[in-house]
Amino acid sequence: MDICFVADENYAPYMATVIYSILKNNKNMDCFDFYIFDNGILEKTKKNLLKIVDEKVSIKFINCLPFEKNLNELNQIAEHITKTSYLKFVIADTLNHLDKVLYLDCDLVVMSDLEELWKYELENNLLAAVEDVGYTYWSKSNEKLKLKFKCINSGVMLINCNLWRKEKLFKKFMKCAKKHEVVGYGQDQPVLNYVCKNRILYLPFIWNVQDTFFRRGIEIQNRTDIQECDFARINPAIIHYTYIEKPWNNINIFNAIYFWKYYKDTPWGNNKGECIYKKLQASYPYYRNIEYPFTLSVRTKNACISGWNLPEPEGTWTAENTASLAFTLAETPVNDLCVTLKFYMFSMPDINNFIKITTKDNQVLFDEKYPDTQNAAEVKFIFPRTQIGKDNIVCFNLLSNTRFRISIHPDSNDPRKLGVFLKSVKLSFNN
Repeated sequence: MDICFVADENYAPYMATVIYSILKNNKNMDCFDFYIFDNGILEKTKKNLLKIVDEKVSIKFINCLPFEKNLNELNQIAEHITKTSYLKFVIADTLNHLDKVLYLDCDLVVMSDLEELWKYELENNLLAAVEDVGYTYWSKSNEKLKLKFKCINSGVMLINCNLWRKEKLFKKFMKCAKKHEVVGYGQDQPVLNYVCKNRILYLPFIWNVQDTFFRRGIEIQNRTDIQECDFARINPAIIHYTYIEKPWNNINIFNAIYFWKYYKDTPWGNNKGECIYKKLQASYPYYRNIEYPFTLSVRTKNACISGWNLPEPEGTWTAENTASLAFTLAETPVNDLCVTLKFYMFSMPDINNFIKITTKDNQVLFDEKYPDTQNAAEVKFIFPRTQIGKDNIVCFNLLSNTRFRISIHPDSNDPRKLGVFLKSVKLSFNN
C-alpha cells in the first residue's frame, strides 16, 4: 500500500503518530511504502521516524526545495494552515511510478484496517474522499464562494495519479489558486474541490470522521443522512482533528485520548505522553477499546459510573459493541447485588432494539426489548449472591447512541456500605 504525507519539522511528530497508528491497526498487511514530502524535516527527526517501522515498511523522503518557487506564488489564506498544504498539488507528478496513492493529513489517527479503503476503484474519478459536512454547509451559505456542491475534506484522499498526470491537474490547481477562482477556509481544499468537481468518488463517513461529527451542530442536525453521520461518529475508521485546536495543544478536545494513545509510544512520547494518556483515562472512562477504573466512595452505598451529561461520544455505547462491567470484591456480600442501568436513547433505531445482559459464564440475566419510549428508561437486574465470586464480569449488549448511568448496590438493607466489600470496578468497551 502506498501512502503519502506532507510535513515540516513541526508536524513530523504528529505524522509519526499517524504512521504508528496505521502499523498498530494493519498488522495483516504485507508491506507499506510511505512517501513523505519533506518541507524542512531535520535529520535527527528523520532518524526517529525510522525507529517506528520494521523491515516490511519503507519510508522515502522527498525534498520539497524544488517546489519552493511554486509555493511562493500562492497566498496563505488560512492562518492555522501553512503553505505546505499546497504540496498536495504535486503528489501525482512527483510519484510518477504510482497509479494511485493514499494521501493522509498529519492531524489524524487511523483506528482500523485500511485494506477496504485501498480497494476502492477510482475508474474515471480524479479522487475519492469523504464529504466535509461543515464546509459543505458553510459554502452553500456563502455568496462569494463558488462551491455550490458537496465538498470533500482533503485530509484523506485516494488519488488517481494516472489521471492527475494525464489531465495535467497540477497546472489547473495552480491556475485556480493564483486567480482566486475560489476563496475560503481550507487553502488547498477549495481548489481541489473546484478543479475535481463532478469527478469525485464520495467515501463513507467512517473514513474521515471530522470534529463536526462529534459536535453534532447545525451542520449535522439538519441533514437527511444524520444516521450515517452518527454511525461514523461511533465507529470511526479514521479520526481527523479538523478543528483549529489539536490534541497536542488541548487535551480536552473530542477524542484527544486516541491521539495520545499512539503518540505516547513514538520517540516523542516520553513520560509526558504516558502521563497525559493516563490522565485522560482517569477523566474520560467511556471510550471503546480502553479499560477504565472509576472512583468508588466508601461513604456511599452505590458504586456509580455515568455518561449522562457528557458530550458525545463520551458516555455513549458504541454500535454493535459489548460493554463489560467487571467488579472485584474484598469479601462476599451478605445479600444479592442489584445492578441498575438507566439510559436514554437520543436516536431510536428501528431494529435490533434489544438489551441483553449476561454473566461471564454466559448466564442470561436480562434479555428484553428496549422500552418503546424516547424518554429515560431504567433496567434493574439482580446478581445473585450465590453467583458472586471475588472477580465478576457482567456483559452488556446495548444499542448505539445510548447515554447511560450504571450503579451497583446491595439488593436489600445490608448494613455495610458498598465501599467496604467492593474492591474495584472497571468498565470497558469491546469490539
